[in-house]
Amino acid sequence: MAVLQQNQLSPTFYSGWYGQCGNCEPFSLIIGSGANASYVHDSIQEIFCISDNAEGTKSYNGLLSVPALISIQPIKQLECGKSYRIIMKPGSDSLDIPNFVFGNEGTNDTHRIKDDCV
Repeated sequence: MAVLQQNQLSPTFYSGWYGQCGNCEPFSLIIGSGANASYVHDSIQEIFCISDNAEGTKSYNGLLSVPALISIQPIKQLECGKSYRIIMKPGSDSLDIPNFVFGNEGTNDTHRIKDDCV
């Protein structure tokens, strides 16, 4: 589980892995389709994931306001076993993402991505 914090003055960046040991369910980002599409979490600005051919990135843009454009984004949910870069919008809220493990220069060993579950 990771709690991603917003910063009042600037976007905040998180890199990590979605899916820990045991059962892992996808984490929805968009609900509905076409003219009825909307964001589940308003605090997310962007998400990036390396494409399956490793020649580019798939993305999610949390700044779009047209439902039809929201519904055609390549990333609609976080999927288990994939690495993501999540950028939070400026603000004072936080977002709890179960099964997301992030790591950065300031995190300690408890955030390390590893093969075993002990």
